[in-house]
Parts: sequence; C-alpha cells; structure tokens
Amino acid sequence: SDLLPISSEFLIEDGPGSLLPPSLRLPGVVVAGDGTRLTLRHLLLEPLASAAPGPLLEVRAGAHLELVDCRLQGAGVKLCPGSSARLVRTRVGDAQGAGVEGTEFKDLTLETCQIIGCAGEALHATSGQRLLLSDCTLAGNALSGIIVDGRPGEATVKGCSISRNGQFGVWADSSTQISWHQNCLAGNSLGDVGGRGRLAGWAPGSSSFQAGDECMVWVEKKSAWLPGRVSKVS
Repeated sequence: SDLLPISSEFLIEDGPGSLLPPSLRLPGVVVAGDGTRLTLRHLLLEPLASAAPGPLLEVRAGAHLELVDCRLQGAGVKLCPGSSARLVRTRVGDAQGAGVEGTEFKDLTLETCQIIGCAGEALHATSGQRLLLSDCTLAGNALSGIIVDGRPGEATVKGCSISRNGQFGVWADSSTQISWHQNCLAGNSLGDVGGRGRLAGWAPGSSSFQAGDECMVWVEKKSAWLPGRVSKVS
C-alpha cells in the first residue's frame, strides 16, 4: 500500500533547540481508529514524489489530528465522517486539490492558519457538526476561499482575511448559516459572497471591521502574527 496507517496515539515534533522545522517527506498518512490521536508540531510536511494524488493527511472516523506550527506543502488535509482536527499556526500551500476538506466531521478548528495557492478551495466543509476559523488567511486559491454546504451545523468565521481566490470568497449553500465576525473579503474573482446560505453579521457593501476592533497583523520581518487594533476604516 502507498498509505501509512496510524492507529494509536502518536506524537512527532522537532528536537530541542531546532531553529528550522525538520522536513518529512511522506506517503499519504491515514489516521484511523476510535480514540486514535496524531499530533505533529513544528514540522515541514511534503508528499513523496511517488505519492498518489490526494490529501497528505486523512483522518477517519473516531480519530483526531492536531497540527501545531506546521507547514504542509503540495498536499492538504481531509476529514472523513466522524473525525476531528485542530490546526494551529499551520500553513497549507499549493495542495493539488482543496487545502482542507471535510465531510460529516465532528469538529474542525483552524486558528491563525494560512491556506494559500491551492488548486481547489482553501476550505470545503460538507455537513460538518462544528466548524471554527479564527484569524486565518485564505488567499490565492484556484477556486473559492470557503465552501460550506450539505446539512447545517455550527459554523463560525472570525478575524479572517479571504482574498484573491479564483471563484468566491465564501460560498454558503442554501441550507447553511455561518456566524460572521470581523472578517475581510477582497478581490475574489466571482464575488466575495455566493450561494443562498446566510452569513449572520455580514451585509453587502459593509465593512467587516470598525475603528477600535482588535485584530491580528502578520509582520513579515518577525515571521509572526502580532496583536493590533484598527485605527481607521475608510
């Protein structure tokens, strides 16, 4: 098989004092089994040149994936029914399909993440029970920034920047509602918002931020997100 199975609790992280994240080239990794938990910290993850097209990390029913301070290059993450995942300060870039996708998952949380330059959507969530995006950047993807469709669940997007995607910034299917807080939508090719779903807190032409709002700012020289405050909205 070209897949690497993980069926028990497993942790991989960089060693003490490591300045740059270690690089791991992997076949497709499948995390499976009730209660199985895979945690990856401060790693650069890439698919093997011989790996079949598809997600680099696939999480199946009952399993949980946690990525902290990781970078996935060239492939993304897939959540299967009944699974869950949490991504923190993690970058997914140039995936051959969606950066992160999930169907009928229990819980998907992305905190201060970047999904950039993927050949599909940045995020495609179908019939998920709970979805939370906080302080994330979804930019330059070939299709839409976010698609939420299927059966309605709890979905919240706050403090995110969604820009320069090839279709819509956000597409919400007619059955879905997204709780929308202080996000920035700009320069998405087919429009910032599409679909018949409801973005609670968004209105056409409205600014997502107000003077005095707290925000996070990416500072390239420090390679870090730093807290900030909106001084003026024009």
